[in-house]
Amino acid sequence: MNYIYTPIEDYIKKLYHHLSIHVPEQIDIIEMAAKLDIQLYFEGVTSKAIGLNSENCIFIDNRLSPQQQWQDFGHELCHLLMHAGNQLNLPIEFIKYQEHKAKNFSYHFCIPTFILEQLELPLRETEAIEVIARTFNTENDFAKTRLKNWIQ
Repeated sequence: MNYIYTPIEDYIKKLYHHLSIHVPEQIDIIEMAAKLDIQLYFEGVTSKAIGLNSENCIFIDNRLSPQQQWQDFGHELCHLLMHAGNQLNLPIEFIKYQEHKAKNFSYHFCIPTFILEQLELPLRETEAIEVIARTFNTENDFAKTRLKNWIQ
């Protein structure tokens, strides 16, 4: 059976290829930010993205685990690439919509389909989740959600 990519999967595959990333070992948050011309800061603040004029910044909470930092990077990157406006000035329902989209984006960005489908995954779900989490440096719950969504 031929798998047909969703628009978000296709977008992320093109983004990764633009960054010359084809295997999990090439994934590096600092290098990715630099290639995307994003100033990346690890600070003791809640993770957030700020885009002003042509300057984009992502602040990652340095109190989080490396896995949570990677997941937050994916979430905040969505805001920079796909959303406009200051959430402080937006209606709450639109903020919820943006947050839902960013959460979905982060699953696909942090565990990209085009790389996920190259993996030899164990048949047992718990083992497959561990392989995915270890390969993409995510939390197990994050990997579990991504695996279930991919299978569907």
